[in-house]
Parts: sequence; structure tokens; C-alpha cells
Amino acid sequence: MLAYEELRGAEGREAYFRLPRYEARKLFPDSPPRVRAKAGSYRLVDLSLGGLSVLVNEAPALDVAPG
Repeated sequence: MLAYEELRGAEGREAYFRLPRYEARKLFPDSPPRVRAKAGSYRLVDLSLGGLSVLVNEAPALDVAPG
């Protein structure tokens, strides 16, 4: 078995990987869902297995902790 340093793979920019993002307007063409948070309700822009993005007109005063 190889140690981590001995594994072969891409280097530099070729090692970059980002999960595919899916646009909400394409997934839900009739009515994009809204995301509710403590500070309000926001329109879903896109999502992936790693997270989601929403449209916020102004920055709310949120204390958001990862998790």
C-alpha cells in the first residue's frame, strides 16, 4: 500500500475539483423553491451536494455557524 505522498494524481490547477451545481430555475421551472432562514425567506439560485446559494437583496445580520 502506498503512502499519501506516493499516490499519483493531478498537480496544480488540474487537481481542482468542484461538485457540479444545478440551477434552481432549470430543476423547478414552474416555481423555484424558497429557502427559509431565521432572518427571512430567500429565492434558491442553485444547489449541489456541497451546499446551496440563495438570492439576498441586502445582507442580513446573521450569525451563521458551519454545520
